Amino acid sequence: MTTAADRPADPPLGRAAAPTLLAFLLLSVGAFVPNTLGALAVLMQADLDFDDAQLGLLLTAFWACTSVLGGLVGSVTDRTGWRVAAVVGCVLTTAALVTTASAPGYAVLVVAMVVAAAGFTFSSPTSNLVVVQLVALRRQSFAFGLKQTAPIVVTMAGGLSVPVIGERYGWRWALLVVAPAVVGSLAFAAFWGTRTPRAERAAASAAPARLLADGGGRVLLALVVAMGLGSFGMAGASGFAVRSLVESGVPVAVAGALLAAAGLGALVVRVAGGWWLDRADGTGDRVVLTLVLLGTAGAGLMATMVPALMVVGLFLCVCAGWTWPPVLMMRGIRKFVHAPGRASGVLQIGTSVGAATGPLAVGLLVEGVSFPVAWLVVVTSGVLALVIVRVWCRSEA
Repeated sequence: MTTAADRPADPPLGRAAAPTLLAFLLLSVGAFVPNTLGALAVLMQADLDFDDAQLGLLLTAFWACTSVLGGLVGSVTDRTGWRVAAVVGCVLTTAALVTTASAPGYAVLVVAMVVAAAGFTFSSPTSNLVVVQLVALRRQSFAFGLKQTAPIVVTMAGGLSVPVIGERYGWRWALLVVAPAVVGSLAFAAFWGTRTPRAERAAASAAPARLLADGGGRVLLALVVAMGLGSFGMAGASGFAVRSLVESGVPVAVAGALLAAAGLGALVVRVAGGWWLDRADGTGDRVVLTLVLLGTAGAGLMATMVPALMVVGLFLCVCAGWTWPPVLMMRGIRKFVHAPGRASGVLQIGTSVGAATGPLAVGLLVEGVSFPVAWLVVVTSGVLALVIVRVWCRSEA
């Protein structure tokens, strides 16, 4: 496990804007398919005739594949550098988008999810690699917070695409909203910056063995489990929030707009969280615990199926529930700064497992029991995460 003395000096790059934008675009590309699926689900289900359990299976297929590939691909990004990994991620995601947009039925959507998962396993750790290697240490958390707004922006775009594009021209055309991020990422990879120095790549390739040293295994295990539980709730909120609101009587266009508005609030919270983390003192753990608690309370309000309470619950789920797992991930990556790709990949396993089981469990419960029961399961996962984060915070104190 790395210490402050082990960390490399601040890179010579004086400005953080360009690498932060690159990291944002890369994560936008990778996260687009799963984060937009929930918003477009109603229109897709009406067109291709699949139920809520099958919707959950699509998200499960995506996250199950990322959990399998995460550690391996993360190590590859450390060795090849961000440029190659960025191109591979964009190509795979583009193939997934084309497959989704042309899907004649449900089976093809499953294939598209698998391809999209492969693209995500390259884009996500690469975005972390860019922040750690190209942004000065004193600005990394702020840059990471900005970068982590990408899934929220994607979700907002997906929510807005329902009334603006989906209901007018069809859900297939709504997939085009990610095209600028793909083009931007490829342009950066082709024309911006210089390759990672050979010495830096050599240090990164030697670092994975250190991940489990000096108690690093315990740190990773706690973070992986906590983030897995958090992503379980995040996946339920993003995948079935619109469906829940529609079930309670909210029009589909309004539900999509509410999800977009909640995403805007989460965007602000994530950026503020990154700014705070760069300046955090001993009070930081309390903020994380508070966010976990608020996100769990939001899921409880969603379970009431009362529209007014659900709106409040949606904002709590999205603003708090989508913020604390990335904060934990950044803290984990900074502990293993010499192998950011491998650390990202290992931490992504927890996120992927939670996100894979969350939509499937919620989808089956919605289909077989009810929305309130499904949301109560999300509440349970939040309570367990709260306990684990609390224990981890005390051990780190």
